[in-house]
Amino acid sequence: NGLNGDCDDFAVLVCSMLLAVGGDARISFAYSSEGGHAFTEINVGKSNMNTMADYISRRYGSRYSGQIYYYNDKYGNHWLNMDWWAKHPGGQYYKADRGTRFYILDNYCEDF
Repeated sequence: NGLNGDCDDFAVLVCSMLLAVGGDARISFAYSSEGGHAFTEINVGKSNMNTMADYISRRYGSRYSGQIYYYNDKYGNHWLNMDWWAKHPGGQYYKADRGTRFYILDNYCEDF
């Protein structure tokens, strides 16, 4: 099909690749008045996010927005945004007012 796909196809692909190399990733489906979007987040544990921001800044240079975006779970783990709309890992999230997160390894989902 010419390697065509949309956000949920990309989210599944990225999540699958991260899981295949031993990472912990989740897929989120987010919704707003403008529609829906799917994206992947990777669990970077309790990493120092300033150190993470420094690495992303060096690695992605001018594409780095000066800020990384992530959510914390109830265990204190940081989930870094890996969305295709972001210009770098940890880029800005899709603006949503509700959604569902699917924790693949834990076989669990939660609404947000």
